Amino acid sequence: TNNDGSYTWHVPEGQTPGPDYKIKIYSASDASIYDFSDNPFTIIPKKTPGLAISPNSLDFGNVAINHTAQLTLTIKNTGDADLSVTRTTISGTNSSEFSILSGGGSFTLSPSQSRAVAVQFSPQSSGTKQASLVIESNAPSSPDTVSLRGTGVLGTSISGSITSEKYSSNIDHANVILYDSKHSIIDSTTSQNGYYEFSNIAFGSYSIKAKKDNF
Repeated sequence: TNNDGSYTWHVPEGQTPGPDYKIKIYSASDASIYDFSDNPFTIIPKKTPGLAISPNSLDFGNVAINHTAQLTLTIKNTGDADLSVTRTTISGTNSSEFSILSGGGSFTLSPSQSRAVAVQFSPQSSGTKQASLVIESNAPSSPDTVSLRGTGVLGTSISGSITSEKYSSNIDHANVILYDSKHSIIDSTTSQNGYYEFSNIAFGSYSIKAKKDNF
């Protein structure tokens, strides 16, 4: 008939998903004239992204002033639609002493996909430091936050003397190198009257190597 056609009906926001729904059509001029759709239909849940963070807080512990420590967290899309992260920032009282090393910025995760984010703590003074990693996205929970905490402490000193067994004396102006437990160079200095000292060194395991020409 002339009244045949189609009509787009938008499901109201918050409508409970489920089967056996029908559409009721009635006259605008006489509500007693109405009809129902012949077949029932099902309203399915809207696909949405979900954001999970593990761990949900980072505690860097004690870190020597002017040194750094790194920790990593994982962001995962636990929903059934793409998760779009638009921004990752650090805010809070001591935000300048924390930074995002990698994995930040804007990115998209498909369902079940995850991404690692590395955060660095670089205390500039002693005391407890706190900030938050803020993650903005299209997830219903946005913005999500991760609490960041660390304590700046005065480092230790490492000192000693360089002695020549051959000459039974201290070695002056020797090149003294400080290595960490991974054999990476941490610092170097020159012995004075056979003695050396490294100050404000983070607590840990270290080794010393000294060398000088003709010895």
